[in-house]
Amino acid sequence: MPPQVYLLTALADILCGERNTEAQRERVCTLSRGAFGRMVIHPHSLPEKDPEGRTVMTYEGDEMRGGPRGCLHRCLVRFRKDGVSTEAVIQRNFDIFTELEDKLTAKAKL
Repeated sequence: MPPQVYLLTALADILCGERNTEAQRERVCTLSRGAFGRMVIHPHSLPEKDPEGRTVMTYEGDEMRGGPRGCLHRCLVRFRKDGVSTEAVIQRNFDIFTELEDKLTAKAKL
């Protein structure tokens, strides 16, 4: 499901290799102490599907949820008829360490 895919993708970008290191653990702690750790990971589905027939699920900060114009913070999901997801692709065009705070607070600035 998209929330779990989102979290695992973020962690996979940090935790690579056969063993985790002190530096990797510190990056995870830094991420959890910042805007990422305060974010509610609750995607909202857009009413229309993308050109490939996937459901577009947006996260806080996406332009379709009041974020800055052009900000992509979403997951494209393909579901089977029984509701099980078979494909999930994260789209995020900003750095979650350095730019997330601005994306999440953009709506409040409107």
